[in-house]
Amino acid sequence: MLSKAIHFGLRATKAVLRRIGTRLATRLHCATLGALGSGSVMQAGVSFAPPGNVRIGSGCYFWRGVHASSEEQTGVLEIANRVQINLDVHLDFTGDLRIAEDVLISEGAVLYTHDHGLDPRSKPAVLPKTVDRDARSDPAAVPAYRGQCCGRRGRNCGW
Repeated sequence: MLSKAIHFGLRATKAVLRRIGTRLATRLHCATLGALGSGSVMQAGVSFAPPGNVRIGSGCYFWRGVHASSEEQTGVLEIANRVQINLDVHLDFTGDLRIAEDVLISEGAVLYTHDHGLDPRSKPAVLPKTVDRDARSDPAAVPAYRGQCCGRRGRNCGW
């Protein structure tokens, strides 16, 4: 009986700490991002580089481990309303990335907007990419660099 009480007490403590971490992370991103819409939530462990080039709409949810980055300071990430990005997703916005409303990106997905060709040290060749409204990704999807648009509900670009 005592072990059950300890178990549930620890679970409750962990849940409270997770909620506090989520609120702190959301406030931090609200202060550093180019724009963060109302009702959007960031779990602890989400990162954006450079954060000033990121604009996020309202009602979005980012799970821990989401990393969005650009190799160039000019890359832009625009995320519309009601987008959910799950655990351990990497978004590259070197070539500009726009994600439309009501998109769900599954755990472990990687999305690139640039390519170095055969020389990994060469200047990146960029291609802007748009993820269409209502698109859903498969778990661990890696859409190819060359596709400009990821289609609706699982069609096109490996989604």
